[in-house]
Amino acid sequence: MIAVLASCQDDQIEQYEPLTGPKPDPTVSWLEYLKSYGDLKTYIDRAASPDFKLGAGILLPEFIAQGDKYNLYLANFDQITLGNEMKHDNIVQADGTLNLTNVSNLISAAKAVGMSVYGHTLVWHSQQRASYLNSLIAPTIIDQPAGSNLLTNGSFEDDMTGWGQWGGGSTNEIVTGGAPDGDKMLKITVPNAGDTWSVQLRTPTVSTIVGHQYEVSFSIKSDEPGGLRLSIGGDGQMSNRWPQHKDAISGSKDNILATSSTWQQIVFSTNTIASGDPWVATGESVQFDLDLGQIAGVYYIDNVIVVDLDEEVDKNLLPAGGFESGNLAADGWQTKNPGAGIEITTEEVRTGKYAVKLTAGASSVNDWDLQLGAPSIPVIKGNQYEISFYIKSNVDGKGRLSFGSSMSNNYPYVSGAREFTTGKDWTKVIYSPETIGADWATAADALQIDFDLGTVPNVTYYIDDVTVLEVTPDAKSSILRAAAATIVIEKTPEEKKEIITAELEKWIKGIMEVAGDYVKDWDVVNEPMDDGKPNELKTTPATPGASEFYWQDYLGKEYAATATTIARKYASNLRLFINDYNLEYSLDKCKGLIDFVKYTDDVCQSMGVKGVDGIGTQMHLSVTENRNNIEEMFKLLAATGKLIKITELDMGLGGNPAITTPDATQDLYKAQADLYQFVVQKYFELIPAAQRAGITLWSPIDSPDTPYTWRRNEPIGLWNLEFVRKPAYGGFANGLAGRDISANP
Repeated sequence: MIAVLASCQDDQIEQYEPLTGPKPDPTVSWLEYLKSYGDLKTYIDRAASPDFKLGAGILLPEFIAQGDKYNLYLANFDQITLGNEMKHDNIVQADGTLNLTNVSNLISAAKAVGMSVYGHTLVWHSQQRASYLNSLIAPTIIDQPAGSNLLTNGSFEDDMTGWGQWGGGSTNEIVTGGAPDGDKMLKITVPNAGDTWSVQLRTPTVSTIVGHQYEVSFSIKSDEPGGLRLSIGGDGQMSNRWPQHKDAISGSKDNILATSSTWQQIVFSTNTIASGDPWVATGESVQFDLDLGQIAGVYYIDNVIVVDLDEEVDKNLLPAGGFESGNLAADGWQTKNPGAGIEITTEEVRTGKYAVKLTAGASSVNDWDLQLGAPSIPVIKGNQYEISFYIKSNVDGKGRLSFGSSMSNNYPYVSGAREFTTGKDWTKVIYSPETIGADWATAADALQIDFDLGTVPNVTYYIDDVTVLEVTPDAKSSILRAAAATIVIEKTPEEKKEIITAELEKWIKGIMEVAGDYVKDWDVVNEPMDDGKPNELKTTPATPGASEFYWQDYLGKEYAATATTIARKYASNLRLFINDYNLEYSLDKCKGLIDFVKYTDDVCQSMGVKGVDGIGTQMHLSVTENRNNIEEMFKLLAATGKLIKITELDMGLGGNPAITTPDATQDLYKAQADLYQFVVQKYFELIPAAQRAGITLWSPIDSPDTPYTWRRNEPIGLWNLEFVRKPAYGGFANGLAGRDISANP
């Protein structure tokens, strides 16, 4: 029944003729000969090419719906390739979890009709969940508290005077290189696991004020997963003597805080230990213990800070600057011009739970076309103030601040600070007398700040941690404010490689667990070679797209071998291909890809793993293609001994701009049919039988005139949009059969 339905669709020959150009005799259809052709896959010599698969590209909803296109594909093809649904960005969610529901549905539907599935793709630079991957390797940002550090040598830049460390055969030394704060850090080696308190690092004695609240913070990492807790040492007392008992920290005194090879900041304070149960000093001095005995390993500690939270330091005059209430309007923020949207968000946050997200509309052009107003801030007329905030954007953007009449210099951008620029990383922007001009003082008793972000259309911005401080000269707070700082710790290349390798394994393992038993052919790596430097891999451009992530920049040239090894670890009998485009256009690129495949095989062999099975050539062509190059490409690929697959074949009619369906002529359609026949025939002629993995038509049906469509409105397929056979159908079938079927069906 399926075959009959498909044939009914594509046998409507008499309905089809070119819309423009020479018209056929109205009494004789110029396409009548196509009625004699059978379904495409009937022309494959299975005995001569037993591993050959005839495939087609399709979207999952089209396949699941089981409509006309589905029936047409079942009748003519052995295999399908999904355009999007098996790619990283479609499966990996914002939090890194994998949603494999669509893949599972595909497998079930394909199994039911015996349709083979080609996996596209395991590793690519495009259509990746780049925001999540980049967040894993982003710098660690440590905000040091405002106020005076009561430990004079908490960063170990001088020595360990006043510190104590003992127990469990542990050792310590001050080392250099890689410290988050300064040049030096403390290294503690715990040789054996024991009780938590069996190895302790004790701070020098800290003078305290009875009744004041305190915060202890420090940076820590370990070579392997480890852990610690904090306790109160010496004779000093706190109202909560054992903060590690509190659920907000670790649950019980036997539970510990986890450490890893990435620096993290651990904070013990009134807020983190127990809400409503202030952690206050009950004596005039105290010491703190870092208990490290429970898990053996090597620990690194730096930047230990003890702060009196009741010390008078600079207070942010904009307490709603962190957006932590989760309600803009309730905090007095004003969406003066919302553009395409202003809202509280959790998707990109620098600190805390929330940030604000602002999106410029498609027609945004003026600064004020996207404008967020801060709450009114009480100030002292004539005093000077500093405004700072953190901002990032999905693509490059820019903005400014404006102030109405609340500043003596209302519009600081006329004094040399017209605009700030934004990018994909959090950037701190500061407006102060130093950056704007010393005459920038308040002209009123209230300060009104507007964020103007409308200059560049279609940009999404994120703002967090807005701070307003008084910086009037000689103010006491300006001295104490120096204690507040942000430490940015870049991950090393080795750390990034470790993180991204683990993420690659999580991704491949997840999809193999669902698809590995049924999907045996995969693009293990897609489009690796650089067009401008065809012997080198692509690398991250200056302005990567929002969904671009170049795995090779972090995993090295061996990234394809790494992916191959992981895939074979989680599924058996796989046929893995490295796939690229323009191999027929640039023979140098074809040679570069072949060299890369050989390199990958060598790396795999050194690890005792089977290398790459095949090479995929996409072949997005036009009728003006250089036929000699096509032949030479097939010869080069055949010489590798690998399986060879045409993975994404389609063909336009040429022209610049490309010739679209309304402008197609009979002659162009005949030229298209002729080149389709040439490509298929040369594939079978030049690729040995044992290496023929298959041919996939990327768009068997002409492309519609709709946005975001591949080769929009080009007649690239074998069928038109009404599923009527075109001359290209005959040419392609002739190529499969190795002869002109119309002359002798």
